[in-house]
Amino acid sequence: MCRSSLAACDDIEEIEVSLDLKCTGLDGVEVLVRESASVWLQLEPDATERPLRLLFALDVDLYFPLTRGEITDNQALARLNYHKLNDFIDDVQQKMLSDLVNVDAPDYKGVIDESGFVLGTLT
Repeated sequence: MCRSSLAACDDIEEIEVSLDLKCTGLDGVEVLVRESASVWLQLEPDATERPLRLLFALDVDLYFPLTRGEITDNQALARLNYHKLNDFIDDVQQKMLSDLVNVDAPDYKGVIDESGFVLGTLT
């Protein structure tokens, strides 16, 4: 359905959506982090195997145990929130009947894989 709807529009090749993310703070209060991620849907009409590509980019480190920010130890915040990202990745794969084929996160090697965050890295 998604693919056929996009394919019917000859002039649409890409859709970009900016996302607000819900985060549980260290105080247990949920906050909204505005425009903290992006999703792109790209239609590749000439592709036979994967005509629809979904790309997801995070602009925040709230799911990662280590950050490049002023405070580098982010384990407590990551422990409260990583499952939200893992659930999102799982939902996308199930609802779009798709597979995650690439994780482009060289700074987080060993911390994230095709299923989301590797639990052993959050101690």
